[in-house]
Amino acid sequence: LLITHYLQNENRHIKYLQQRLPQPQTQISQQMQRLDQLEQQLQRSWLQNLNLKRQQLAYWSVRLKHPQAKIEANQYKLANLNGRLQHSIKQKLDQVFSQCNALNQRLQLISPLPIIKSQHSNVKQLQKQLHNAMQQLLQQQRSNLNQQMRTLAAVSPLSTLERGYSIATTTDSDRVLRNIDDVELGQHINVRLQQGQLACEVKGISK
Repeated sequence: LLITHYLQNENRHIKYLQQRLPQPQTQISQQMQRLDQLEQQLQRSWLQNLNLKRQQLAYWSVRLKHPQAKIEANQYKLANLNGRLQHSIKQKLDQVFSQCNALNQRLQLISPLPIIKSQHSNVKQLQKQLHNAMQQLLQQQRSNLNQQMRTLAAVSPLSTLERGYSIATTTDSDRVLRNIDDVELGQHINVRLQQGQLACEVKGISK
């Protein structure tokens, strides 16, 4: 009975251990599942890495194009910009020329040039008239001056001297003597001739 009981206990213990210990087939199955999962993860990672490399390759393929294509593209852009610039400059010049023509027409309408030309002609005419008037006035003044000179020459003491007369004056005040009452006997007087003068003394007085 004891042996039977012992054997029963051992059987139960063996069954318990069998339940606790994993079966090789189960462990292999679990390892296979794990390997499948790792393979799937590896494939996904490899595909992701491959797609990333493809994207990078496409990006650098675009960036590393032959420079001739880029040069041609820039030349096309430059030609386009040059054409637009020339067109804009032409429009601006046409606009400026149009404004200049309009201003020129307005300036001609309000220009003082016709008035200036007319006034210039009037000024020339007035200058000519003024010149003629000045010549006439100068001629008249010359004639008047000659007449006055002849009149002065007729009444001038020099003319009297030229005709052989003399002029007697006092020695102290150079007063002209016109009458015998203006002098006394023994008085010194000056007698002016046409050329030079005489210092005289009154020796006698007669009426």
